[in-house]
Amino acid sequence: DELAGALANPANRAILLRPGTYPGVVVVDRAVRIVGADGGDALATLDRLEIAASGVAVEGLEVIGGATVAAGARDVEFRKCVLSNENGTALRVAGACLVDASVVEHCRDGISVEEGAGLYAKGTTVQYADADGILAAGSVILEDVEIRDCGRRGVTSTAAVEERGSCEIQGDKSAPRHIPKNDDADEDIDGMLAAPLKRHGS
Repeated sequence: DELAGALANPANRAILLRPGTYPGVVVVDRAVRIVGADGGDALATLDRLEIAASGVAVEGLEVIGGATVAAGARDVEFRKCVLSNENGTALRVAGACLVDASVVEHCRDGISVEEGAGLYAKGTTVQYADADGILAAGSVILEDVEIRDCGRRGVTSTAAVEERGSCEIQGDKSAPRHIPKNDDADEDIDGMLAAPLKRHGS
């Protein structure tokens, strides 16, 4: 199909997707930028997205069957995206991932972060998860993030979580709370994501 053909051509460093539905599992195994064309409220919609390479940037897309960032994939970015998965986790992170100005919703868990992985979420809303907004065994940085209307907790974590800026994080079904700053948060997340943050002027 159109997207598979564009991804198969290594000369395509940026791929522009028109609004519409792109069925099946999309596997990205090389550095590339995938951008949804400006269609107002209409987004390019993917069934499922698997990112297996470093240097992948996704902007202005909707993923309705969950997205995955594989172990070893670094400098992965989601910007202005809508991620959901009614049958599971909206975003699974086993590598290092920036989620910026996006919405994660309508899922079992919003974002899961595996041990040894890193998530930097910025200006993002996580909502309407049946269980946890973020379920983390790896390191997490939250900046200006809102997590609300989740079935259990906003964040359940066995690893370091750091809050920056103004965050509003649901504690349980009824009580919002702020995650305290943690100076022991894995500084390697900043190292892995500093380059894309600076490159895009964040």
